[in-house]
Amino acid sequence: MTKQEARDVNSTEILCGRAQAAATVATSKYVVNLGGCGDIEEECRDAIEAPAKVRCCADVFFTAPAPVPTAALVLAPSLAPIYALPDRDALLTSSSSCDDLGWYNAAWADRGATDVCGESDLGLGGCSGEMTWAEARAFCESVGSRMCTSEELQNDEARGTGCNYGRRLVWSSTSCGAGSYNQAYGASTSSEAVFCRAKAVVAVVRCCADVF
Repeated sequence: MTKQEARDVNSTEILCGRAQAAATVATSKYVVNLGGCGDIEEECRDAIEAPAKVRCCADVFFTAPAPVPTAALVLAPSLAPIYALPDRDALLTSSSSCDDLGWYNAAWADRGATDVCGESDLGLGGCSGEMTWAEARAFCESVGSRMCTSEELQNDEARGTGCNYGRRLVWSSTSCGAGSYNQAYGASTSSEAVFCRAKAVVAVVRCCADVF
């Protein structure tokens, strides 16, 4: 800022002198500031006869944005949930074979029947995380596999296949009542106990497939 700019005369809205009680602009006097920085001097000047420059001000205020109606939020097709198969019982036989899926543990001696294989993440897009029974069914069936029965889980068909699910309760395809299905541990070394749970409860899932 130059020396000349520092002595600019700037009008304000503050009434001064006898004009504080005046009713018309013609008789009003206002405080003016001499200079824009440093020590500021002020004078009381006539509103009509003593012109001065003016600097303008504005106010900051916040208006909260209107909430977006939930119904207006529509996922693009590519972002739509993949776990949206029709509500029905789980498949008893996988639509893809163990070889098709690249799951080769069916022949392992300590992994149950030799015509069933199991997995937790390979070819499934990763670990399932916790989900409802219907989501677990779709998680497995969407890649061509199926849910394991509770007996297959107890027989370790999917044991040691990743995700640290050996000590977690895992959804099975075995029904135990209206709207309820068995959960068993991911490895029999943790426990062979089976629990009947409503399908709206969340748990992890390991998937099985068949040799054919």
